[in-house]
Amino acid sequence: MIVFTGRSIHITKMPNKPISQGYKFFCMAEKGYGWEFHLSLSAVGGDPVDVEFRLLQLTDTGKKVHHSIRHLHQRHRKLSFNAYMDNFFTTQPLLAELRQMGIGACGACRQQFRGFPKELMVGKNAKLPYHFRSGAVNDGVATQVWMDSSPVTMMSTIHPLSGEDSLVLRMRKHPGNKSTNASGANSTFLPGERQKELDIPVIVDAYN
Repeated sequence: MIVFTGRSIHITKMPNKPISQGYKFFCMAEKGYGWEFHLSLSAVGGDPVDVEFRLLQLTDTGKKVHHSIRHLHQRHRKLSFNAYMDNFFTTQPLLAELRQMGIGACGACRQQFRGFPKELMVGKNAKLPYHFRSGAVNDGVATQVWMDSSPVTMMSTIHPLSGEDSLVLRMRKHPGNKSTNASGANSTFLPGERQKELDIPVIVDAYN
């Protein structure tokens, strides 16, 4: 968000954000460097993204991601990269399309979004064993649910869901006693133990 309080039909208002009013941009960045940016328009007609007919099944945000990545890929043919995105953008159809382009992708995802496997849907207050995980693959896109202090849902085309390479050892802090899965965490940590090394999914570690 770029602050702007004047008059414009393209202003976006987001009361719960640190910058509550201004011009909203979708950006692709790496370590502080912006590769691509795209203004989100509020005017009638939507954003001017060029999308092929076969991609009309993508969400509006998915089309913006595909538009930006395709333009970057076309300008830098020798550039090999993976795209990471948060759950506002991640859907199974989008990651499948990027995979067809030869672009790897990974992101946190929302269970109600298009393409999320029904068999992996759990409530946000689900009582699952601490560090429980389950996954499914559809059209080359891997989806995983992992129980941390609360359920974590991820999608990826570049990380394995099973086998030795699917886990990585990391130091983990004891979740707060008010967290959704406090009782499950207490069965993993010793009394008074505030942190310990545990195996976590590599898909979560890479995203973090």
